[in-house]
This record gives sequence, structure tokens and C-alpha cells, in this order.
Amino acid sequence: MFGSLLNKNNHKKNVYFGLFLHEHEAVGFIYEEKNGEMHTLDKQKVSYSNGFEQLAEDIDELLFGLEKTTSVHVEQVIYFLYSSFIDAPSGDIKQPYKSIIKSLSKSLELKPLGYIECHEAVSRAWQKKESLPLNAILLELDKTNFGLFVYKSGKLLFQQTAARTNHFMEDILEVLSQLKGQILPSRIILYDSTALDSEAQAILSHKWQTDLFVQPPRPEIMKEEEVYSNLRDIFSEQIMDATGEVREEDEEEQEYFGNEEESIPSEPEPAKKQDVLGFVMNEDIHKTHPTIHADSKVTPPLLSDKPISAASQRSFGFPKLPTLTIKVPKLNLSFSKLSLIVGLVLIVSALFILEFFFHKVRVTAYLPTQELTQEIPLALSLDKPNDSFDIQTATISSHFTSKKTTTGQRAIGDSARGEVTVHNFDDTTRVIEKGTTLTVNGLAFVTDSDIKVASSSENIINGEVVKEAGKAKTTVTASAIGTESNIGANQRLKIGNLSSSLYFAINEKAFTGGSKKQVQTVTKKDYDDLKQQVLDQAKTKMTADVSQQGSDEKKVLDGLTTFTLGKTTFSKEIGEDAAEVALDAVVSAEYYAYQTSEVKHYLKTYLQTQVQTGYKLSEDGIHFTMSQPTVKNDKVSLTLSVKSVASKDIPKEEIIAKITGKSKGDVEKILKNTYMCTGYEIKNQGMYLPDNILWLPFFKQNIDLRFTSL
Repeated sequence: MFGSLLNKNNHKKNVYFGLFLHEHEAVGFIYEEKNGEMHTLDKQKVSYSNGFEQLAEDIDELLFGLEKTTSVHVEQVIYFLYSSFIDAPSGDIKQPYKSIIKSLSKSLELKPLGYIECHEAVSRAWQKKESLPLNAILLELDKTNFGLFVYKSGKLLFQQTAARTNHFMEDILEVLSQLKGQILPSRIILYDSTALDSEAQAILSHKWQTDLFVQPPRPEIMKEEEVYSNLRDIFSEQIMDATGEVREEDEEEQEYFGNEEESIPSEPEPAKKQDVLGFVMNEDIHKTHPTIHADSKVTPPLLSDKPISAASQRSFGFPKLPTLTIKVPKLNLSFSKLSLIVGLVLIVSALFILEFFFHKVRVTAYLPTQELTQEIPLALSLDKPNDSFDIQTATISSHFTSKKTTTGQRAIGDSARGEVTVHNFDDTTRVIEKGTTLTVNGLAFVTDSDIKVASSSENIINGEVVKEAGKAKTTVTASAIGTESNIGANQRLKIGNLSSSLYFAINEKAFTGGSKKQVQTVTKKDYDDLKQQVLDQAKTKMTADVSQQGSDEKKVLDGLTTFTLGKTTFSKEIGEDAAEVALDAVVSAEYYAYQTSEVKHYLKTYLQTQVQTGYKLSEDGIHFTMSQPTVKNDKVSLTLSVKSVASKDIPKEEIIAKITGKSKGDVEKILKNTYMCTGYEIKNQGMYLPDNILWLPFFKQNIDLRFTSL
């Protein structure tokens, strides 16, 4: 059951505070809606310091911690409650909880969006997880209270809350004693307790009587984090679908939890109602759909009666027929017989019209079932037909661009240049060829041209023989770029491998022109990184595009889609000077799909040999999932996990013929005793007739008989 205040004003912001109230502690969540999905930014718990007396202080501290860690400010709150917080007769939040929650919202300056009962979120999530209507008993366990909910075929047929004692099994049996004579689901799902293992073991080890369960019940545990996740998901679904009239500013104080003083407006205009997954807009669903609790004096319904779930108990007001005032003229005694005949004809005609045109019912019979569960490994060929079903391949393409900063580096600049004088002290002439290396202080220079240096000569100076070197000038260029080659004047340079005592060069002037700087260049790694970036973009975007290729009939196999780069165009070449390089590419996504009808047809044939005599398996009763798909050597290997339900084969026309015009009691005997149905439901479909009619139509065409299973 959901209570709601969702409207356009409330939906403006995308950050919400979720508050899960227990009897002794509370759990707070900060939710953020982003791109159509609800995310949990943070979660914290707080134990009550003094019960509910100081609840506002405790929750204020909790909210402060959440807002501090998430760096967000929330203004709207959604409450998560156990059914023990809900009053059965009124369907509203119990006092004093209602006053406490209202006071809490005001003191923390939070706008309440409404509340969600925990068991609704759990049941919905469980059905979604298994892709089957839920057949189970839910046990909602708190510190001093527990709730018990019976679901069959996805419908809530019974619920009750009661106080807990130290004798867990006795508490459960006392509630279940109200359902004696009814066959209950054998699965029991427990959630949110500090001792789930011990309680599950108590259920498992108990010796159950056969008047409640066909086979001993098996307990299953839903972990605390799963409950939190399910509450968030159902809140997300409902707030995404929420609509309603925008309230004026002066009406914002009209909160869901009520005002201290209420006024009656003159000639109110009815608000537009909308039902979104049980979240009733502009109307409190409790006012029309009461729920049975431990403190209620209403007798719990039998499981074969109409379900009591909020989704199935919709109250409809039937239009009243106008009161006809017929003035009957005084008849002469001579016409009494004629009057009697006319009256009888009118009565019979009215009954016929009522019966033929308006008396229509839908009878839903719950058939005995046989559950079939199987794991089927398959290897399916991609290039030729398979005996079971085929896997099809298809490709979609999309265009992507990406860019990045280049990672390569290269030095650019000029080499130093200068003029040198080559000295030759040898007795022979020497030719220094172009490209000869001259070195000084670890720096290398090469000659720019060939030069011929004359041999040395002897001269007499001051009476002494002096040997003078032969000389020749040439230009040289530094072997490497950079300013370090700008050497100063009068440096002595060694010439190749020649003896330094006979041959050397000297620069009379300093060398100039040497320079160097670093520039960014494109590398092969930059190319590879861009390709990976584009593929990552494609996987994020095109995975959703591939999913959209599926439908109710055509399903895409998850995990097998491959992404391939097609035509690629880079903005720069490898080695080119550039601070940034971009890639323009086409990516193809190859995906694998199958036809649901083909799989179900194969499974029906495959499982038919396991169906008991007198039962039939329809494709609608087959549910399956595919896991561990792999592709190798043009074959897809996978495992089919199948859950199917075969129903007892009962002749429909024969039953209609037998129940036509029968009373409800006779219908129950026919369905249960003759055809072994486990339950039934009769719902009026005609106008102006109540649901609690005592007999079925006398015309076969007015009976809509449907079969289902628990």
C-alpha cells in the first residue's frame, strides 16, 4: 500500500531523502535522480537515543551526516514503513506515528512525498527477479512486531500484523491458524531481522501439519541490502511516472499528513485521480482499500475469495437507476385477467432483459499445477538451421569522434656555425675533406667543404730557425642542434684522428646560430589510445541502441555484442608536430538475438514428456532465462534456465455448461469436487449489478471462464 503526495512541484528537484523507520532505529538514504535512474549517494543508520521521544534530534543528526558526506541539500523526503505502522480500520498511518512523522517533517523543514509499505516493494522485486507471479508467504520481522503476507499468482490474498514474543514459531502458527483448510504456498521469504538464520532454521525444522502445506515449507532469506535496493527501485519507478495538478504556493501547507484544523470548501471540484503502481495521486488509497491487521475486527478472507491487495480492490460507484413513478389507472374488474397477464409479461420481459443483457460474470478457476524446472545446455550453430531454435546475427553502425593531447616529444632548432683556421705542422701538404669531424669539449663540428692545407715551412727569426705551420680557413657546422655549440673564440679543435701536435684548428671568432626547443608530436600510442576511446564511447552508447533492437518477441542476447572499428580518419600523421590529435571513426556493433516464440515452442516440445497425464503445458506457462553465452567457431553456447507450470487439462465448455445458472455454493462444489480446482473467483462484469450476486447467468455466452494457477 502506498500513500502519496507526488505532484509537479515535488518533482522539480532530483535529490531526495529516504527514511526507513523501524521500532528502535532508522536508516537514512540520499537519492539522486540522474538520466532517468535513481542512485543511492550514501546510506547511514542511527539508533534512537530515547525511543520516539527524541526522534527529531536523532534524524536531524542522521540527515546532517548524510548531507555532509554527499555535499547536497535535500528538501523532500519519502518514508518507508512496516505494516505495523499502518492502522487497519482507517488504512491511515497509526497515531501517534502519524503525529510523530508530521512533526518530524516540519521540524526538519522537509516536504513529505508520501510513504511506501515495505512488503509491497519486496513482493514486486521478487516477481521481477524471477519473471514469475509470486507464490509465497512474506514474513516482515521487526523488533517487537511482525507482518505475514500470503501471495498467490502475484496477488495479495491475506495479510496480518501481530506482536512478537520469545516463541517465534508459536507466533507464526497463531496467525496461520486463521487459514486452516486453505492450501498455502510452500515458500516463506523472511526479510530484515537480526536473526534470520535462526528463524529460517526454526521454520525448516518445524513439523508442519498437512492441512496448511502440501509439502514442508522452505524458508528463503532476503538480505537487508536487497530490501533497501528494492525500496529505492519502487520509489524510482513511481516518482518517474508521477503526475498531478500543480498546487499554488498557499496550498503547499496541505501536506499528506494533514493539518491541525481543516475547513470545508464550498463546492469543491473533484481532483483528477491517477493510479501509478499503487501510488494514488490526489487520493489516499487507504480510504478505499482497507487492509487486515492483527488489531482489526474484520474476519480475514478465505484464499478463494477476492484478493485484498491494493491493486485488485478498486471501489467503483455504480450509477443509480432513476426511480420510475408509474401511475396505474383504476381497472375495471372485467379487465383483471388481462392486467394480470400484462403484468406477468412485463415482469418476465424485465427479468429476461436483465439476465440477457446485464447479468455477465467472469469466473477465474485456479487449477492444480505441476512445476517443471530444468537447466538445458545448448550449442547453436550460426551458419545453418538448428533443431531447437536459431540465433540470428545483425549489425548496426554509428559515427563517433574523439580527441586527445599528443604524448610524443621532439627537439627542433638550428646548429651553430663558425669559421676555423686549420694549422698544418707536417712537412707535407694535407687535404682535409668535407665532413671531417672537429671536436672540442665534447662538442662535434663538421667541415662544410674540402680544404687543402700547405705544409709547414722554416724561417730564421732573430738568428733562430722557427717552424711555421701551413694554414687554411674553412667553415664548420655543429653536428647537433642547441645553444651549447655556440663556443667562444680562440678554441683549439682536434681534427679527426690526426695527431694534435701536427694538425689542429682554431676559431678566431665565436660560433653563433645554435638553438633548440621541444615540440609535441603524434605517436602510435596516441593512435591506439584514440581507437580505444572511441570503442569505449561506442560500448556505452551503442549497448543501449542494441537493446532497443529487441522487442517482446525478439530478444537480444546480453554479453555477446562485439564492437569493431570501421573507417578511421586521424587529423594528424604519426610524428607530425601537433599539440592535439583527433579521430573520426565508424563503429559497428554485431549482436545476437532470438525469437521468444521459437524458444517457447522448442521448450514446450522438450518438456512435454515430463508433464503428468491429465496436465497440459502451454507456452504462456513457460518462463526462461539464458546465461553464460559464449561464441566460438561459429557456435553459440549457452544454458537455458527454465521454470514452467503445467496445469490440469480441464474442458472449458463442459464446465460452463455445468455452472450455468448455478448458485455460488453449487459452483464451488463443481469446481473443487468434480474438477479438483484449488480455488475460484467470481467477478461481476455487467452494469447495474453488485458483485455479491447469488447465482450465475442462465446464458452461457454471459459467462467468461478463465483458467489460471496459484
